[in-house]
Amino acid sequence: MSNWPLSASETHVSLSYGSIGAALYSSKNKESKWSFVKNKMGHRLKALGENIIEYDGSMFFSEESLMQPSRTMQEKYLRTNYPDIWVPQDILKPWIRESNIITSTYILHDPLRGKCLTECQIWDPESRNISSKMFGFVSGINSMNLSLATIKNYNTTIYCEDNVEKSLKVPKISEIIESVFISQTPIRQISGNSTNNSKHILIRNHTSSTLFELIHNHSEQTSIKNTDINSIPLVIIENNDTGNCEHSDVIFDFFNKRELVVINRKGQWSHWDIEGRYRTIEQSSSNILTNIKETDGWWKIDWASSPRSIIVTGRYEVKLFDLRTPSNENSLYSLQDSHNILDFCKSSQNSNDFFVLSTSEIYWLDERQPGKPLLSWKHYRSYDPSLKLIIEDSIGNFNLILYSNINPIKSCYQFELRGSLASSSTLPYELPNSQSTSMTSIIYPLNKHDNKFRKNDLDDQSFLKLYSLVSKKGITSQIYYYADDDINYTFCNHKSLHSVKKSHKYVDNSSENESTEENKRIEDPILERDFRLVDFSNLYNQITQTNNFVFRKFLLESQNKEGEASENYEILILRDIYAPSKETNFDEIFSDLRKIFQDYIENGWEIYSLIPKSQKLLKIIDFNLESDNWNFKNIYDTLIKHWLDTQDQNNSSKYHRENTYELFKDISIELGLSSIGLKPPKSFMKLKKESLNNCLSDDNLEIIQNDIISEDILLLLNEWKIGINPDLYQWQPFNKTSINTEFSYEPMSSAPPRLMSTPSLLTIETSEKTDLTDQKSLSQPFKKIKTKQRKAGF
Repeated sequence: MSNWPLSASETHVSLSYGSIGAALYSSKNKESKWSFVKNKMGHRLKALGENIIEYDGSMFFSEESLMQPSRTMQEKYLRTNYPDIWVPQDILKPWIRESNIITSTYILHDPLRGKCLTECQIWDPESRNISSKMFGFVSGINSMNLSLATIKNYNTTIYCEDNVEKSLKVPKISEIIESVFISQTPIRQISGNSTNNSKHILIRNHTSSTLFELIHNHSEQTSIKNTDINSIPLVIIENNDTGNCEHSDVIFDFFNKRELVVINRKGQWSHWDIEGRYRTIEQSSSNILTNIKETDGWWKIDWASSPRSIIVTGRYEVKLFDLRTPSNENSLYSLQDSHNILDFCKSSQNSNDFFVLSTSEIYWLDERQPGKPLLSWKHYRSYDPSLKLIIEDSIGNFNLILYSNINPIKSCYQFELRGSLASSSTLPYELPNSQSTSMTSIIYPLNKHDNKFRKNDLDDQSFLKLYSLVSKKGITSQIYYYADDDINYTFCNHKSLHSVKKSHKYVDNSSENESTEENKRIEDPILERDFRLVDFSNLYNQITQTNNFVFRKFLLESQNKEGEASENYEILILRDIYAPSKETNFDEIFSDLRKIFQDYIENGWEIYSLIPKSQKLLKIIDFNLESDNWNFKNIYDTLIKHWLDTQDQNNSSKYHRENTYELFKDISIELGLSSIGLKPPKSFMKLKKESLNNCLSDDNLEIIQNDIISEDILLLLNEWKIGINPDLYQWQPFNKTSINTEFSYEPMSSAPPRLMSTPSLLTIETSEKTDLTDQKSLSQPFKKIKTKQRKAGF
């Protein structure tokens, strides 16, 4: 391989911004032109459409949590039955929030975390076939679950600016198979392979590295979502099998399906040969920590160009080992300065080439030329230990994409081999639509043989799809393609959209050409409006404010009735006494509610809506309907209609739509149950009043016969600035025995058995040394105390 001219102080060509790099010129050929190592004419990756969320892990809740009763009922149950272990929510929530932050931060900055998203396949024993490509990814709050995502191809038509159509098969996530495997510790790495028809997948956690076989078990349903996927462990290599140390990386020979190589955080690697199921034999091992600097435990390994050798990368050095003679090692490259190696990646097209990412540069190296990079680019990225590298080499060039779990910017570098010279085919650039950080990104090529072009005169452009697993365990995707600067593809037919736009308005002769900004609006992709842009946060606040208004109204009305007990002392919300399961449909809910309402109405209770009919929530949910026609289905239908108006259904997967409908169902049920109140009858309040009077009555009870107000009461009234009018209460002494009264709203003749509530009554414990006449307590009216009228305020 030829080399570029170097100065005496240079070991290789190192490119940076503002310099054209080395150059060659042949003086023997008069027609020869200057050849520069850095070129500007290469094809860049362009974005097709917008970055979309194909799976949102934060949208879905576990089935167990949905089956639990409401939070209000749980709070009451724990507070009543287990007061010794009950913790108030205002104390518990900050601790839970802090714990989640610590866990997520640890996972985010764990140096031993590897790939968390990979391609894989499953084996069908009935048809004896391998499934099509799938995605395996780490899921769960603490990254302890392995889930699978099926992929389905959709025929999509794209358009060029000259109205040339192209039919493209675009893969999209169709269904999610959750929790195929649940680990006891957070999963740090998963590795699979779909190019060699392999049914195996590697999983590495804190305690072991395991090779699984994914088996597809059929059920009565035809959908893969309704079938069982068994993850059968074939080989388990624990930490105590490799020097009692955590594993840093693990690789498997998916082609021969026999060999495993594991390296621990001390740099000790071991080679394992799988002779049969559940049997492993350690063939060789080596320790490469001799005379090198201390590291944070990060190591990475991969197969070399020869199947009997491996490449081992640490923070400061890259070495080549022979599996047959582990003591035989060769240094491929080592950093001489204070910079660290962050990632290492092999090329799939040329087994001799590999790339090393450091904190300062990207190095292109060849196994056959150890110690001397072919080329390097200084990336000038800030120090970021989560910075990683992936290679796309489907068009012959090496297109390197840098991504991070901290910085959303994705940088793109393009290398090529022109003749025998390593060169840069274009200047580095930011990848379009770099909108989110990424734990793991993989490239999914849209192969040419899968796509049939409608125009033979159209040059074939290479299309690919970039999938990324974001920190919230969601999967995003973006389509890219290589093309010249004057070629742009979109999902929109500009000509048809332009004519439709003009048909809805008057167009005179002077307005045939639309403005530039209008054309920009037309070019916006269909997918730019996402239903997640609808903000539901005000919904709860508005309902709460409405409830406060209702309670205040009832309280003020009761205060105007002197000497009369409050008729709305206990107002229950329907969700406090009824919590349907996730599987319950609307018809079953309405059937249950009819029975509940019938029982309460027969016993004198009033059922009414806490939402005024004129109220309109979020300006989309209208409650201006008759009370007997209003139900949860109205909320559900309104949410679905609003979502359909703002979402393009042609570009949303079936799985996406189904889970959106389920989410809207949960929202409508929660809103409906929270918006219905139950008002107790007067007889119920009268029985409560009589029960309270009986508790406070005593033969030795003495009634105050004068209107003299004690100093203690004056002190209390002076501090009573905001609250209920004190004239509504009367004062009464009680005997020496401390009355610690608690009364229950137990089932009585006027209330159905299912309604239970046990509010506590404020009591005052007395001391025997204190005069009985000085002890006062709030109770039911006996004799009114004359005092200055104070205005109640809210």
